[in-house]
Amino acid sequence: MKAPAASRLHHIGMVVEDVQKAAARYRRWFGFTPSRRVVVDPVQQVRTVFLQTGQSVLLELVEPLSAVSPVARFLNQRGGLHHLCYEVWDLERALGRFR
Repeated sequence: MKAPAASRLHHIGMVVEDVQKAAARYRRWFGFTPSRRVVVDPVQQVRTVFLQTGQSVLLELVEPLSAVSPVARFLNQRGGLHHLCYEVWDLERALGRFR
């Protein structure tokens, strides 16, 4: 029996101005707690942190570090909900299904 193409929603990505300030707000408002340390990705020019929501889905906060970051323009336009990340068993099968 083959595993399903898409198994579950892993995290919701939000673009924010400052991950530490946003993490503090989400902790105060909803009780979300950082699940990992803040990570800097020099390739994407972003700073990220994952928050545990109390459910199986994580919240990822993404902060652009420069104007050349792929998410900088998104933040300048509106910020907020940026992406949904699914955990899949079979990437090719899942891509075919979504196409």
